[in-house]
Amino acid sequence: LVRGRLPGARDWTHQYADAGNTGSSDDERVRGTPDVLWYGEPGPDKMQERHSRSEAPLALNGRMFVQGVRAQSKTPLLLSFDAYNGVPYWEREMPGAERLYINGDCGNLACSTQGLFVVTGEKCHRLDLLTGKTIATYAAAASDNGRKKRWAYLAVEGDTLIGSASSAYHFSDTIFAYDLVSGRIKWRYDGSVIRNSTLAIQGNKVFFVEHRGQTNTPVVLDLKAWAVKNAAAKRRAAAIKEDHDEEADDTDDNASPPPVKPVPEPYIRTVTALDLATGKQAWARDVDLAGCGVWAGDWVKGLCLIAKRDVVLLCGIYNAYGRVKGDEARRRAQALSAKDGAPLWNRAIGNFVRPVVTGNMIIGRPRAFDLLTGEPAMRAGSKDAPVAWSISSGGACGLMSASAGMLFYRLGTTIMMDVATGGTLLAFAGVRPGCLINIIPAGGVIVQVEASSGCTCYHALQATVVFVPKASE
Repeated sequence: LVRGRLPGARDWTHQYADAGNTGSSDDERVRGTPDVLWYGEPGPDKMQERHSRSEAPLALNGRMFVQGVRAQSKTPLLLSFDAYNGVPYWEREMPGAERLYINGDCGNLACSTQGLFVVTGEKCHRLDLLTGKTIATYAAAASDNGRKKRWAYLAVEGDTLIGSASSAYHFSDTIFAYDLVSGRIKWRYDGSVIRNSTLAIQGNKVFFVEHRGQTNTPVVLDLKAWAVKNAAAKRRAAAIKEDHDEEADDTDDNASPPPVKPVPEPYIRTVTALDLATGKQAWARDVDLAGCGVWAGDWVKGLCLIAKRDVVLLCGIYNAYGRVKGDEARRRAQALSAKDGAPLWNRAIGNFVRPVVTGNMIIGRPRAFDLLTGEPAMRAGSKDAPVAWSISSGGACGLMSASAGMLFYRLGTTIMMDVATGGTLLAFAGVRPGCLINIIPAGGVIVQVEASSGCTCYHALQATVVFVPKASE
């Protein structure tokens, strides 16, 4: 007996929900106050350590697909279970099937009715959705001299599998597409330096940002290199403060104001659109991306591209954890027409984290804006007078996820909010969301896959918890 798909239910098939990187499933059933449906496995013993920031779980037709790891052997795992009752379907070890510290990078999982696609090193494996067994394997496009390259970006649209060949951490230099029917590469695009986090697909076009003419790929600090640099910076700051304090003792009490951070310098990059079917350039436009996130830096920050409803949105990836950074008011987003690259709008949005786009609404935290116009989103205030939509800018290192009617993120514990009003529907104490995305609204339910493994905080419960909107609502 098969019930069939729930009306209004949607899937979560890529790292940021869909191939357009929206961060929202647009599931219409996930609305209103949620109740716990079930909780249990998978637990922390099969999950990556929370600071690793691994790939988001995927959801398709009521089945969950999750990356994990064997706690003792550290061998990567892939798991599938039923979203509605937790029944496990399959589990298999798959060395190399993990993508960690991907804040400013791209994921290595995607799914469709064609299968579950998993990248390991230079290859992409197509797995049977029901059994987890390998159906086919595809190789990343090699360089001109035949040298093999690591497979970076991954997406699937219809009968087309899209990938990119990595040139360095966070960057690629080639985009290619496989025909899933024939199993052959049907086109490739050899670029210069392409930022992985800007690759997106929508409306039969592949979008990305590249630095044409750049010959050397930028160096992005991974976690270890970033930690060393950060520790050195803190030591220098402490030494400067100590010298300043000693000098201040010999001066008057008129303290000088803190230095003002400079306005972001212009940097020009090319936003490119390819035809999904042929790989031919549909259009390209040089854009000044000042304030829209950094091109290169460290593993946390970056530039991202979101494509939805014929709009290409360019904005920054940030981390809300810790103190205010001081540049929030100058953080911008700009929108281009997906049809021809024509500018639509460009404005400061002050986002503390990577935005999500649900419906026509860009939520950057703390504020929200209209995708089509860039105008601030409004909500009903006291006496029904409209006021600017806003929520808390705080939180932690996790990112947001959304459905058509709800927003999910970490503010100490699990927070579920109403998109229309910005009001809190549920603050679920005792459970800690992960450091990236692990709350998946899909299939008419909200699946919070365990992602607190290794946490030493006061959160008591480490389990997968699934919520469903109350029947009365």
